[in-house]
Amino acid sequence: MLNKALLVCGILSSMLYAAMTVFIARQWPGYSSASQTISELSAIGAPTRSLWLLPGAIYTVLVMAFGWGVWTLAGRNRRLRISGGLILAYGSLGLLWPFAPMHLRDVLAAGGSTLSDTLHIALSSVTVLLMLLAIGFGSAAFGRRFRIFSVATLVTLFTFGALTFFDAPRVAANLPTPWIGVWERINVGMLLLWVVGLATVLLRREDRVAAIGRGDPSAPLVAGQVSRGFEPVRDAFADNFARRHELGGACCAYHGAEKVVDLWGGLRNTQTGEPWERNTMVVVHSATKGLAAMTLAIAHSRGWLDYEERVCTYWPEFAQQGKERITVRQLLAHQAGLFAINEPVDRSIVADLDRLAAVLARQKPAWEPGTRQAYHGLTLGFYESELLRRVDPQRRSLGRFFHDEIASPLGLDLYLRLPDTIPNAHLASIAPPGRVQMLVGFPFRLALDAMNPRSNIYRALVINPGTAIYMDRQRV
Repeated sequence: MLNKALLVCGILSSMLYAAMTVFIARQWPGYSSASQTISELSAIGAPTRSLWLLPGAIYTVLVMAFGWGVWTLAGRNRRLRISGGLILAYGSLGLLWPFAPMHLRDVLAAGGSTLSDTLHIALSSVTVLLMLLAIGFGSAAFGRRFRIFSVATLVTLFTFGALTFFDAPRVAANLPTPWIGVWERINVGMLLLWVVGLATVLLRREDRVAAIGRGDPSAPLVAGQVSRGFEPVRDAFADNFARRHELGGACCAYHGAEKVVDLWGGLRNTQTGEPWERNTMVVVHSATKGLAAMTLAIAHSRGWLDYEERVCTYWPEFAQQGKERITVRQLLAHQAGLFAINEPVDRSIVADLDRLAAVLARQKPAWEPGTRQAYHGLTLGFYESELLRRVDPQRRSLGRFFHDEIASPLGLDLYLRLPDTIPNAHLASIAPPGRVQMLVGFPFRLALDAMNPRSNIYRALVINPGTAIYMDRQRV
Protein backbone atom coordinates (compact mmCIF):
# COMPACT_ATOMS: atom_id res chain seq x y z
CA MET A 1 0.00 0.00 0.00
CA LEU A 2 2.81 2.42 0.85
CA ASN A 3 4.53 1.74 -2.47
CA LYS A 4 1.38 2.54 -4.40
CA ALA A 5 0.85 5.69 -2.35
CA LEU A 6 4.35 6.89 -3.25
CA LEU A 7 3.66 6.28 -6.92
CA VAL A 8 0.35 8.13 -6.75
CA CYS A 9 2.34 11.09 -5.42
CA GLY A 10 3.90 11.36 -8.87
CA ILE A 11 0.51 11.67 -10.54
CA LEU A 12 -0.68 14.15 -7.93
CA SER A 13 2.46 16.25 -8.34
CA SER A 14 1.86 16.63 -12.08
CA MET A 15 -1.81 17.48 -11.56
CA LEU A 16 -0.93 20.05 -8.88
CA TYR A 17 1.76 21.78 -10.96
CA ALA A 18 -0.51 21.94 -14.01
CA ALA A 19 -3.25 23.47 -11.86
CA MET A 20 -0.80 26.00 -10.40
CA THR A 21 0.24 27.25 -13.83
CA VAL A 22 -3.40 27.76 -14.80
CA PHE A 23 -5.21 29.03 -11.71
CA ILE A 24 -2.44 31.12 -10.12
CA ALA A 25 -1.85 32.82 -13.49
CA ARG A 26 -5.49 33.93 -13.47
CA GLN A 27 -4.92 35.84 -10.24
CA TRP A 28 -2.51 38.24 -11.95
CA PRO A 29 -4.39 40.71 -14.16
CA GLY A 30 -2.48 41.31 -17.34
CA TYR A 31 -0.34 38.16 -17.06
CA SER A 32 -0.07 36.28 -20.38
CA SER A 33 0.50 32.53 -20.35
CA ALA A 34 1.57 32.78 -23.98
CA SER A 35 4.23 35.46 -23.65
CA GLN A 36 5.42 35.13 -20.05
CA THR A 37 7.33 32.36 -18.26
CA ILE A 38 6.05 30.29 -15.36
CA SER A 39 8.91 31.53 -13.18
CA GLU A 40 7.52 35.06 -13.40
CA LEU A 41 4.52 33.93 -11.33
CA SER A 42 6.82 33.52 -8.31
CA ALA A 43 9.19 36.40 -9.13
CA ILE A 44 10.13 39.03 -6.56
CA GLY A 45 7.47 41.71 -6.73
CA ALA A 46 4.96 39.55 -8.62
CA PRO A 47 1.40 39.80 -7.20
CA THR A 48 1.13 36.00 -7.30
CA ARG A 49 4.40 35.17 -5.48
CA SER A 50 2.71 34.48 -2.13
CA LEU A 51 0.10 32.29 -3.84
CA TRP A 52 2.84 30.15 -5.40
CA LEU A 53 4.91 29.34 -2.32
CA LEU A 54 2.62 26.90 -0.44
CA PRO A 55 1.49 24.75 -3.41
CA GLY A 56 5.08 24.90 -4.68
CA ALA A 57 6.27 23.38 -1.40
CA ILE A 58 3.59 20.67 -1.61
CA TYR A 59 4.69 19.91 -5.18
CA THR A 60 8.28 19.52 -3.97
CA VAL A 61 7.26 17.04 -1.27
CA LEU A 62 5.14 15.03 -3.72
CA VAL A 63 8.00 14.78 -6.26
CA MET A 64 10.45 13.71 -3.55
CA ALA A 65 8.01 11.03 -2.38
CA PHE A 66 7.56 9.81 -5.94
CA GLY A 67 11.31 9.70 -6.55
CA TRP A 68 11.76 7.70 -3.36
CA GLY A 69 9.00 5.32 -4.46
CA VAL A 70 10.62 4.74 -7.86
CA TRP A 71 14.01 4.16 -6.23
CA THR A 72 12.72 1.65 -3.68
CA LEU A 73 10.61 -0.26 -6.22
CA ALA A 74 13.44 -0.52 -8.75
CA GLY A 75 14.91 -3.60 -7.09
CA ARG A 76 17.74 -4.90 -9.25
CA ASN A 77 16.69 -2.75 -12.21
CA ARG A 78 19.75 -0.49 -12.14
CA ARG A 79 18.48 1.94 -14.77
CA LEU A 80 15.18 2.45 -12.97
CA ARG A 81 16.97 2.90 -9.66
CA ILE A 82 19.16 5.61 -11.19
CA SER A 83 16.10 7.29 -12.67
CA GLY A 84 14.39 7.25 -9.27
CA GLY A 85 17.47 8.74 -7.62
CA LEU A 86 17.59 11.53 -10.20
CA ILE A 87 13.90 12.32 -9.67
CA LEU A 88 14.52 12.41 -5.92
CA ALA A 89 17.43 14.80 -6.47
CA TYR A 90 15.27 16.96 -8.75
CA GLY A 91 12.58 17.14 -6.09
CA SER A 92 15.10 17.92 -3.35
CA LEU A 93 16.35 20.94 -5.28
CA GLY A 94 12.80 22.27 -5.05
CA LEU A 95 13.56 23.07 -1.42
CA LEU A 96 15.91 25.79 -2.68
CA TRP A 97 13.49 27.47 -5.10
CA PRO A 98 11.91 29.84 -2.50
CA PHE A 99 15.40 31.23 -1.86
CA ALA A 100 16.27 31.80 -5.52
CA PRO A 101 13.45 33.71 -7.19
CA MET A 102 13.98 35.87 -10.23
CA HIS A 103 13.12 39.57 -10.43
CA LEU A 104 10.46 40.94 -12.71
CA ARG A 105 11.43 41.92 -16.25
CA ASP A 106 11.47 45.66 -15.71
CA VAL A 107 13.79 45.29 -12.72
CA LEU A 108 16.18 43.08 -14.69
CA ALA A 109 16.18 45.47 -17.62
CA ALA A 110 17.02 48.33 -15.26
CA GLY A 111 20.08 46.47 -13.99
CA GLY A 112 18.46 45.23 -10.78
CA SER A 113 19.70 41.66 -11.11
CA THR A 114 21.07 40.13 -7.88
CA LEU A 115 22.58 36.87 -6.67
CA SER A 116 19.06 35.50 -6.45
CA ASP A 117 18.68 35.74 -10.22
CA THR A 118 22.01 33.97 -10.76
CA LEU A 119 20.95 31.18 -8.42
CA HIS A 120 17.63 30.97 -10.25
CA ILE A 121 19.39 30.36 -13.57
CA ALA A 122 21.76 27.83 -12.01
CA LEU A 123 18.92 25.91 -10.34
CA SER A 124 16.94 25.91 -13.59
CA SER A 125 19.89 24.43 -15.48
CA VAL A 126 20.55 21.72 -12.91
CA THR A 127 16.91 20.68 -12.58
CA VAL A 128 16.51 20.43 -16.35
CA LEU A 129 19.64 18.28 -16.58
CA LEU A 130 18.46 15.99 -13.78
CA MET A 131 15.10 15.35 -15.43
CA LEU A 132 16.64 14.78 -18.86
CA LEU A 133 18.90 12.16 -17.32
CA ALA A 134 16.00 10.65 -15.36
CA ILE A 135 13.97 10.27 -18.56
CA GLY A 136 16.99 8.85 -20.41
CA PHE A 137 17.64 6.15 -17.82
CA GLY A 138 13.94 5.50 -17.36
CA SER A 139 13.50 4.94 -21.10
CA ALA A 140 15.67 1.82 -20.92
CA ALA A 141 14.04 0.42 -17.80
CA PHE A 142 10.85 -0.85 -19.44
CA GLY A 143 9.49 -2.16 -22.71
CA ARG A 144 9.34 -0.77 -26.22
CA ARG A 145 6.23 1.41 -25.85
CA PHE A 146 7.49 3.26 -22.80
CA ARG A 147 10.89 3.66 -24.46
CA ILE A 148 9.28 5.26 -27.54
CA PHE A 149 7.21 7.52 -25.27
CA SER A 150 10.36 8.56 -23.38
CA VAL A 151 12.32 9.26 -26.55
CA ALA A 152 9.44 11.37 -27.87
CA THR A 153 9.45 13.26 -24.58
CA LEU A 154 13.18 13.94 -24.86
CA VAL A 155 12.84 15.13 -28.45
CA THR A 156 10.08 17.51 -27.41
CA LEU A 157 12.06 18.82 -24.45
CA PHE A 158 15.15 19.46 -26.54
CA THR A 159 13.17 21.14 -29.33
CA PHE A 160 11.03 23.51 -27.28
CA GLY A 161 13.78 23.90 -24.68
CA ALA A 162 15.98 25.34 -27.42
CA LEU A 163 13.23 27.75 -28.45
CA THR A 164 12.80 28.87 -24.84
CA PHE A 165 16.57 29.25 -24.40
CA PHE A 166 16.90 31.53 -27.41
CA ASP A 167 14.07 33.73 -26.13
CA ALA A 168 15.42 33.93 -22.55
CA PRO A 169 17.75 36.95 -23.10
CA ARG A 170 14.75 38.96 -24.26
CA VAL A 171 13.13 38.40 -20.85
CA ALA A 172 16.08 40.04 -19.06
CA ALA A 173 15.98 42.90 -21.57
CA ASN A 174 12.21 43.34 -21.09
CA LEU A 175 11.63 42.83 -24.81
CA PRO A 176 8.55 41.18 -26.32
CA THR A 177 8.50 37.35 -26.11
CA PRO A 178 5.19 36.47 -27.75
CA TRP A 179 5.72 32.70 -27.68
CA ILE A 180 8.04 31.94 -24.76
CA GLY A 181 5.17 30.94 -22.48
CA VAL A 182 3.87 28.52 -25.10
CA TRP A 183 7.28 26.90 -25.62
CA GLU A 184 7.86 26.55 -21.88
CA ARG A 185 4.40 25.16 -21.15
CA ILE A 186 4.75 22.53 -23.86
CA ASN A 187 8.02 21.47 -22.24
CA VAL A 188 6.56 21.42 -18.75
CA GLY A 189 3.47 19.59 -19.98
CA MET A 190 5.55 16.83 -21.57
CA LEU A 191 7.63 16.49 -18.42
CA LEU A 192 4.54 16.23 -16.23
CA LEU A 193 3.00 13.73 -18.64
CA TRP A 194 6.14 11.59 -18.53
CA VAL A 195 5.99 11.48 -14.72
CA VAL A 196 2.36 10.35 -14.95
CA GLY A 197 3.36 7.72 -17.51
CA LEU A 198 6.14 6.36 -15.34
CA ALA A 199 3.88 6.26 -12.29
CA THR A 200 1.18 4.46 -14.29
CA VAL A 201 3.59 1.81 -15.57
CA LEU A 202 4.86 1.13 -12.07
CA LEU A 203 1.34 1.04 -10.58
CA ARG A 204 0.30 -1.53 -13.17
CA ARG A 205 3.40 -3.54 -12.36
CA GLU A 206 2.49 -3.51 -8.67
CA ASP A 207 -0.99 -4.73 -9.58
CA ARG A 208 0.55 -7.62 -11.52
CA VAL A 209 2.73 -8.53 -8.55
CA ALA A 210 -0.33 -8.54 -6.30
CA ALA A 211 -2.24 -10.64 -8.84
CA ILE A 212 0.51 -13.24 -8.88
CA GLY A 213 0.50 -13.32 -5.09
CA ARG A 214 -3.29 -13.93 -5.11
CA GLY A 215 -3.00 -16.64 -7.75
CA ASP A 216 -5.06 -14.56 -10.16
CA PRO A 217 -5.46 -16.51 -13.46
CA SER A 218 -5.01 -13.29 -15.43
CA ALA A 219 -1.49 -12.88 -14.03
CA PRO A 220 1.55 -14.11 -16.02
CA LEU A 221 1.57 -17.91 -15.77
CA VAL A 222 4.17 -19.38 -13.45
CA ALA A 223 4.02 -23.14 -13.19
CA GLY A 224 6.03 -25.82 -11.44
CA GLN A 225 6.92 -26.38 -7.83
CA VAL A 226 9.48 -25.62 -5.16
CA SER A 227 10.42 -27.51 -2.03
CA ARG A 228 9.57 -26.12 1.38
CA GLY A 229 11.98 -23.35 2.30
CA PHE A 230 12.53 -22.35 -1.34
CA GLU A 231 9.31 -20.33 -1.75
CA PRO A 232 11.29 -17.06 -2.08
CA VAL A 233 12.80 -18.47 -5.27
CA ARG A 234 9.32 -18.77 -6.76
CA ASP A 235 8.54 -15.20 -5.68
CA ALA A 236 11.75 -13.91 -7.30
CA PHE A 237 10.98 -15.88 -10.46
CA ALA A 238 7.49 -14.38 -10.62
CA ASP A 239 8.98 -10.91 -10.13
CA ASN A 240 10.86 -11.35 -13.41
CA PHE A 241 7.53 -11.22 -15.23
CA ALA A 242 5.74 -8.73 -13.02
CA ARG A 243 8.52 -6.20 -12.51
CA ARG A 244 11.33 -6.86 -14.99
CA HIS A 245 9.34 -7.47 -18.18
CA GLU A 246 10.61 -11.01 -18.63
CA LEU A 247 8.97 -12.70 -21.63
CA GLY A 248 9.44 -16.33 -20.71
CA GLY A 249 11.86 -18.59 -18.92
CA ALA A 250 12.54 -21.52 -16.67
CA CYS A 251 14.54 -22.17 -13.52
CA CYS A 252 15.61 -25.51 -12.10
CA ALA A 253 17.90 -26.06 -9.13
CA TYR A 254 19.17 -29.03 -7.15
CA HIS A 255 20.30 -29.15 -3.54
CA GLY A 256 22.53 -32.18 -3.40
CA ALA A 257 20.64 -34.89 -5.25
CA GLU A 258 17.22 -33.34 -4.61
CA LYS A 259 15.45 -31.15 -7.13
CA VAL A 260 14.25 -28.23 -4.99
CA VAL A 261 13.20 -25.76 -7.70
CA ASP A 262 11.48 -26.53 -11.00
CA LEU A 263 9.67 -23.52 -12.42
CA TRP A 264 8.68 -22.20 -15.83
CA GLY A 265 6.42 -19.41 -17.03
CA GLY A 266 5.60 -16.65 -19.48
CA LEU A 267 5.62 -17.04 -23.24
CA ARG A 268 7.85 -19.08 -25.51
CA ASN A 269 6.78 -17.04 -28.53
CA THR A 270 5.62 -13.43 -28.14
CA GLN A 271 4.23 -13.25 -31.68
CA THR A 272 1.90 -16.23 -31.31
CA GLY A 273 1.29 -15.96 -27.57
CA GLU A 274 2.16 -19.61 -27.03
CA PRO A 275 3.07 -20.30 -23.39
CA TRP A 276 6.39 -21.53 -22.08
CA GLU A 277 5.91 -25.17 -21.11
CA ARG A 278 7.83 -27.67 -19.07
CA ASN A 279 9.64 -29.11 -22.09
CA THR A 280 10.33 -25.77 -23.84
CA MET A 281 13.95 -25.48 -25.00
CA VAL A 282 15.95 -22.27 -25.41
CA VAL A 283 19.38 -21.15 -26.59
CA VAL A 284 21.65 -20.89 -23.54
CA HIS A 285 24.35 -18.75 -25.20
CA SER A 286 27.67 -18.81 -23.34
CA ALA A 287 26.46 -21.24 -20.69
CA THR A 288 27.56 -23.67 -23.41
CA LYS A 289 31.16 -23.06 -22.31
CA GLY A 290 30.59 -25.07 -19.17
CA LEU A 291 29.22 -27.96 -21.23
CA ALA A 292 32.16 -27.76 -23.62
CA ALA A 293 34.58 -27.83 -20.69
CA MET A 294 33.02 -31.14 -19.61
CA THR A 295 34.02 -32.76 -22.88
CA LEU A 296 37.67 -31.73 -22.45
CA ALA A 297 37.56 -32.92 -18.83
CA ILE A 298 36.42 -36.35 -20.02
CA ALA A 299 39.21 -36.41 -22.61
CA HIS A 300 41.69 -35.55 -19.86
CA SER A 301 40.30 -38.24 -17.55
CA ARG A 302 40.81 -40.81 -20.30
CA GLY A 303 44.41 -39.78 -20.77
CA TRP A 304 43.89 -38.37 -24.24
CA LEU A 305 45.36 -34.96 -23.36
CA ASP A 306 47.32 -33.21 -20.65
CA TYR A 307 46.39 -29.68 -19.59
CA GLU A 308 50.07 -28.73 -19.28
CA GLU A 309 51.01 -30.08 -22.72
CA ARG A 310 51.35 -27.78 -25.73
CA VAL A 311 48.34 -27.70 -28.04
CA CYS A 312 50.54 -28.32 -31.09
CA THR A 313 51.49 -31.72 -29.65
CA TYR A 314 47.99 -32.88 -30.55
CA TRP A 315 47.36 -30.42 -33.38
CA PRO A 316 50.66 -29.76 -35.24
CA GLU A 317 49.24 -27.11 -37.61
CA PHE A 318 48.31 -25.01 -34.56
CA ALA A 319 52.00 -24.07 -34.09
CA GLN A 320 51.80 -21.43 -36.85
CA GLN A 321 52.12 -17.68 -36.14
CA GLY A 322 53.92 -18.03 -32.80
CA LYS A 323 51.43 -20.38 -31.15
CA GLU A 324 53.87 -23.26 -30.67
CA ARG A 325 54.22 -22.72 -26.90
CA ILE A 326 50.54 -22.34 -26.01
CA THR A 327 49.45 -25.01 -23.56
CA VAL A 328 46.03 -26.62 -23.34
CA ARG A 329 45.51 -24.92 -19.98
CA GLN A 330 46.30 -21.47 -21.43
CA LEU A 331 43.91 -22.05 -24.31
CA LEU A 332 41.06 -23.14 -22.05
CA ALA A 333 41.76 -20.28 -19.60
CA HIS A 334 41.29 -17.57 -22.28
CA GLN A 335 45.00 -16.69 -22.13
CA ALA A 336 46.04 -17.59 -25.69
CA GLY A 337 45.21 -14.20 -27.26
CA LEU A 338 42.94 -15.87 -29.81
CA PHE A 339 39.68 -14.09 -28.97
CA ALA A 340 39.09 -12.96 -32.57
CA ILE A 341 39.59 -14.30 -36.10
CA ASN A 342 41.13 -12.02 -38.71
CA GLU A 343 40.08 -13.99 -41.79
CA PRO A 344 36.46 -13.86 -43.01
CA VAL A 345 34.42 -16.66 -41.45
CA ASP A 346 30.81 -17.40 -42.33
CA ARG A 347 28.37 -20.27 -41.81
CA SER A 348 29.83 -22.32 -44.66
CA ILE A 349 33.28 -22.32 -43.05
CA VAL A 350 31.93 -23.05 -39.57
CA ALA A 351 30.02 -26.02 -41.00
CA ASP A 352 33.19 -27.40 -42.66
CA LEU A 353 35.37 -28.40 -39.70
CA ASP A 354 38.49 -29.00 -41.80
CA ARG A 355 38.32 -25.54 -43.41
CA LEU A 356 37.62 -23.96 -40.04
CA ALA A 357 40.60 -25.77 -38.50
CA ALA A 358 42.89 -24.35 -41.19
CA VAL A 359 41.66 -20.82 -40.50
CA LEU A 360 42.13 -21.26 -36.75
CA ALA A 361 45.64 -22.61 -37.23
CA ARG A 362 46.63 -19.54 -39.27
CA GLN A 363 45.38 -17.07 -36.67
CA LYS A 364 48.06 -14.98 -34.98
CA PRO A 365 47.72 -14.33 -31.22
CA ALA A 366 46.88 -10.76 -30.24
CA TRP A 367 49.67 -10.85 -27.62
CA GLU A 368 52.29 -13.18 -26.24
CA PRO A 369 50.29 -16.19 -25.01
CA GLY A 370 50.05 -16.47 -21.25
CA THR A 371 50.82 -12.80 -20.55
CA ARG A 372 47.24 -11.52 -20.70
CA GLN A 373 43.69 -12.74 -20.52
CA ALA A 374 40.62 -11.84 -22.59
CA TYR A 375 37.24 -13.46 -22.89
CA HIS A 376 37.20 -15.74 -25.96
CA GLY A 377 33.45 -15.34 -26.50
CA LEU A 378 33.06 -17.38 -29.70
CA THR A 379 36.46 -18.70 -30.71
CA LEU A 380 37.02 -20.84 -27.63
CA GLY A 381 34.42 -23.38 -28.71
CA PHE A 382 35.95 -23.64 -32.19
CA TYR A 383 39.42 -24.31 -30.78
CA GLU A 384 38.07 -26.77 -28.19
CA SER A 385 36.17 -28.69 -30.84
CA GLU A 386 39.21 -29.07 -33.09
CA LEU A 387 41.45 -30.04 -30.17
CA LEU A 388 38.90 -32.68 -29.16
CA ARG A 389 38.73 -33.98 -32.73
CA ARG A 390 42.52 -34.42 -32.71
CA VAL A 391 42.64 -36.47 -29.50
CA ASP A 392 39.38 -38.45 -29.80
CA PRO A 393 40.05 -41.84 -31.47
CA GLN A 394 36.73 -41.40 -33.34
CA ARG A 395 37.55 -37.77 -34.31
CA ARG A 396 34.15 -36.59 -33.14
CA SER A 397 33.26 -32.90 -33.03
CA LEU A 398 32.57 -31.29 -29.70
CA GLY A 399 28.81 -31.37 -30.29
CA ARG A 400 28.79 -35.04 -31.30
CA PHE A 401 31.06 -35.99 -28.41
CA PHE A 402 28.84 -34.15 -25.92
CA HIS A 403 25.76 -35.93 -27.25
CA ASP A 404 27.35 -39.38 -27.23
CA GLU A 405 29.21 -39.20 -23.93
CA ILE A 406 27.14 -36.85 -21.75
CA ALA A 407 23.66 -35.87 -22.94
CA SER A 408 22.52 -39.23 -24.30
CA PRO A 409 23.68 -41.40 -21.35
CA LEU A 410 22.01 -38.98 -18.93
CA GLY A 411 18.84 -38.65 -20.99
CA LEU A 412 19.22 -34.88 -21.39
CA ASP A 413 17.39 -32.80 -24.00
CA LEU A 414 20.51 -30.68 -24.39
CA TYR A 415 22.35 -30.15 -27.66
CA LEU A 416 25.42 -28.30 -28.90
CA ARG A 417 23.90 -28.53 -32.34
CA LEU A 418 20.14 -28.73 -32.48
CA PRO A 419 18.96 -31.65 -34.65
CA ASP A 420 16.22 -31.09 -37.20
CA THR A 421 14.09 -33.70 -35.43
CA ILE A 422 13.28 -31.26 -32.62
CA PRO A 423 10.01 -29.53 -33.60
CA ASN A 424 9.76 -25.75 -33.50
CA ALA A 425 6.86 -26.10 -31.05
CA HIS A 426 9.43 -27.08 -28.41
CA LEU A 427 11.63 -24.03 -28.99
CA ALA A 428 11.50 -20.59 -27.42
CA SER A 429 12.02 -17.67 -29.78
CA ILE A 430 14.62 -15.06 -28.88
CA ALA A 431 13.52 -11.43 -28.61
CA PRO A 432 16.74 -9.37 -28.60
CA PRO A 433 16.73 -5.85 -27.15
CA GLY A 434 16.45 -2.94 -29.55
CA ARG A 435 19.37 -0.70 -30.47
CA VAL A 436 18.27 2.14 -28.22
CA GLN A 437 17.86 -0.20 -25.25
CA MET A 438 21.29 -1.71 -25.89
CA LEU A 439 22.87 1.72 -26.22
CA VAL A 440 21.33 3.03 -23.02
CA GLY A 441 21.50 -0.23 -21.10
CA PHE A 442 25.20 -0.93 -21.53
CA PRO A 443 27.95 1.05 -19.81
CA PHE A 444 28.81 3.97 -22.06
CA ARG A 445 32.35 2.84 -22.88
CA LEU A 446 31.17 -0.69 -23.67
CA ALA A 447 28.48 0.68 -25.99
CA LEU A 448 31.06 2.77 -27.85
CA ASP A 449 33.46 -0.16 -28.19
CA ALA A 450 30.67 -2.41 -29.48
CA MET A 451 30.14 0.03 -32.37
CA ASN A 452 33.83 0.49 -33.16
CA PRO A 453 34.93 -1.99 -35.90
CA ARG A 454 38.52 -1.80 -34.62
CA SER A 455 37.73 -2.61 -30.99
CA ASN A 456 38.45 -6.02 -29.51
CA ILE A 457 34.85 -6.62 -28.45
CA TYR A 458 33.59 -5.84 -31.96
CA ARG A 459 36.13 -8.22 -33.50
CA ALA A 460 35.35 -10.91 -30.94
CA LEU A 461 31.54 -10.84 -30.99
CA VAL A 462 30.25 -8.99 -34.07
CA ILE A 463 32.26 -10.32 -37.05
CA ASN A 464 34.03 -13.47 -38.20
CA PRO A 465 31.59 -15.02 -37.55
CA GLY A 466 29.67 -12.95 -34.95
CA THR A 467 27.16 -14.09 -32.35
CA ALA A 468 24.40 -14.52 -34.95
CA ILE A 469 26.22 -17.59 -36.25
CA TYR A 470 24.44 -19.95 -33.86
CA MET A 471 20.98 -18.36 -34.25
CA ASP A 472 18.53 -19.84 -36.76
CA ARG A 473 15.98 -17.06 -37.18
CA GLN A 474 13.53 -19.41 -38.85
CA ARG A 475 13.40 -21.50 -35.69
CA VAL A 476 14.31 -19.30 -32.74
